[in-house]
Amino acid sequence: MARIIIKRKPQPSFPIASSSSPSSSAPSPPESARKSPRIKLRLYRGSKECPICKATIVNRNGELKRHVERHAKLAEIEAMNVPLEPNRHGMSEDDIARAVDLWKSLPAKIRATGGVFHDGPLANKGEVSGMPEVFMATGRLKKRYMWIRKDQDSRVGRRPLKALKSGNSGAPSKEC
Repeated sequence: MARIIIKRKPQPSFPIASSSSPSSSAPSPPESARKSPRIKLRLYRGSKECPICKATIVNRNGELKRHVERHAKLAEIEAMNVPLEPNRHGMSEDDIARAVDLWKSLPAKIRATGGVFHDGPLANKGEVSGMPEVFMATGRLKKRYMWIRKDQDSRVGRRPLKALKSGNSGAPSKEC
């Protein structure tokens, strides 16, 4: 038995009758331009627009109400968001200054336990006691003391730069 496939010709789509008089013979736009407003209308049929930010909220029950409430909450948070003094966890000004100096000094691994620093403000000061309540064993600040490094100049490199050597120092010179 042979298989029969029937091919149908596409039916022409008729434009939606507009409210203007049908006798006007204005040139009609191409078919793709006529379809785009209908498609947009179909996509956003149940949508609403936020009166504050003009965002389109599509087909969600109560979503516009929640969206507008979120604007109010964000405005309230921004009003409260003034620069606050960080919680110093009972540290005196001397302890804070010592923690900043420890943070700027290297090697980092002895910030918690103490020792002799090779670089930074505490270099060549001899044996310095550490601050295990502020620094982890690796030398990083604990999370609740991250405010110590805020507004401090960060180090560019891990150690001081040595005198640069010529890249061709091992190569024989041409004058020989």
